Amino acid sequence: MAHKHLHPPPPLVSFRFAGAVVIISTVKQTESQKVVAAEVVVSGRVQGVCYRAFTQEAALGLSLGGWVRNLPDGRVEAHVEGPRGQIEKLLDLLRTGPPRALVTDLKINWKDPARSSQQFLIVD
Repeated sequence: MAHKHLHPPPPLVSFRFAGAVVIISTVKQTESQKVVAAEVVVSGRVQGVCYRAFTQEAALGLSLGGWVRNLPDGRVEAHVEGPRGQIEKLLDLLRTGPPRALVTDLKINWKDPARSSQQFLIVD
């Protein structure tokens, strides 16, 4: 009895589909590199816990421009400009904050950038 070698069928992948995936990932990459601005308001225990210094250090580490300040009602407000992907990385960090902070809410308002500054200042 002769053994026949069974070959698996060829994979069912269309070249058009593969091309679409490349185009989609390129669009996503371009979107993350687009320079935008975000107004961010952070609620919780975010004053008196080095939150502004944490925000400034993280923003500068991601090459983002803008400013951060305390609000009279106990929240912290920041205006950030730079590539959207980098801002999203900063937002992930701000959701946790420094060790003594307790973030309860993060409101984000995406905008067109006003100016492209590499400085990130603490203002009050």
